[in-house]
Amino acid sequence: MRRAPLVLAGTALGLGLLLTYRTPQLASTAAAASSVSGGSTHSAGSSTAGSGGAGSGSGSGGSSGSSGSTGSSAASGSAVGSAVYNGFGQVQVKVTVSGGKITNVVAVQLPNGDPQSASINSYAAPQLAQQAMAAQSAHINGVSGATYTSQAYAQSLQSALTQLGV
Repeated sequence: MRRAPLVLAGTALGLGLLLTYRTPQLASTAAAASSVSGGSTHSAGSSTAGSGGAGSGSGSGGSSGSSGSTGSSAASGSAVGSAVYNGFGQVQVKVTVSGGKITNVVAVQLPNGDPQSASINSYAAPQLAQQAMAAQSAHINGVSGATYTSQAYAQSLQSALTQLGV
């Protein structure tokens, strides 16, 4: 009966090691797409080969007009951040802003090349989006067990917010 705490501790340690058994070096890439819609500019890049096809796009207008014609400087529109390599694949986020407030955040690219990455990212993505909306910025806490995805998510989100002037 005294073994129960040891088994529990061993199980927790094993689970922690399982979630962090890979330690790739992080690197960001700027080769992926960025686009802004509803705001002032539109640019589309090409995606990295094998990244799921995100990155191409077309815009209706590349005008340099202002989105705040009534004197309001609050940003509005949507932007796709740059794709950031997290060691397992590309992470790319699209953010929608209305009146200077983040109203929606969605991952347009997440690594899912292996079952573990797919599982981690399907769990982490909704939490990261919720954190971004609560923080109203890219300063998010991240998700335990998804450190690399969390860091890349925040970088891509910041890239999108910068495009919108937020």
